[in-house]
Amino acid sequence: GAGASGQMRNAGVMAIVANADMAISDTVTLHAGMGYALAADEQSGWDDDYGWEIDLGVSYKLLDNLTYSADAGYLLAGDFFKAGVANADSEDVLLFTNGISMTF
Repeated sequence: GAGASGQMRNAGVMAIVANADMAISDTVTLHAGMGYALAADEQSGWDDDYGWEIDLGVSYKLLDNLTYSADAGYLLAGDFFKAGVANADSEDVLLFTNGISMTF
C-alpha cells in the first residue's frame, strides 16, 4: 500500500513497552500499559515517530474458567503517520474492546 499502513510493513519497529497487572481481589484484575515506538527503517522524508500508546483495562473472573475483560487504548499518533507530508495532520486513535474468554 501507498500510505502509512503499507510503509509500516517495511519500516519495522523499535519499541519500549511497560505492562503491569494488579489483582485487587480473587476475581478482579486491573491492567495498565504504556509504550513508545519508532520506525526502524523509515522511507526517506518520513519521520520515524510512531508515537505513544497508553492502555488501561479490567478483567472480572465470572467462573473458574470464564473471564470478562474490558480494555481501552489511546494512541498519540506520531509524525510517521503524516506519510512524509510536512503540513499533514495525524489523528490520535482511541479504541475500546471487551470480551469473554473461556479456558479448558
